[in-house]
Amino acid sequence: MQLTPVGTTVFQGVKAVDSDAGANGLVEYRVVENPGDVERQEAHPGRTPTVADGAGHFAINLPHQGHVTLVTPLDYEKVQRYLVTIVATVSTTFKLSRHT
Repeated sequence: MQLTPVGTTVFQGVKAVDSDAGANGLVEYRVVENPGDVERQEAHPGRTPTVADGAGHFAINLPHQGHVTLVTPLDYEKVQRYLVTIVATVSTTFKLSRHT
């Protein structure tokens, strides 16, 4: 992954479904910051804290497709694992979101 060029799609499996038809059924995805997950991972005794929040390194450029792309180079010597939090939002009068 360290040699992966910026702009490369690294994951395509993001999928959420809304039962509404038409525009109300469109799902938009985005990568969001979640430093709390990183803090929980680093709190384990005996583990080297080489986990980072994926926001800023990964993005979803086409929000209706959910393809995760690399937006900055990765350095495996500094960080071996990134936690990427993705929010899915439906296009309705009442915005609903789910985190995964």
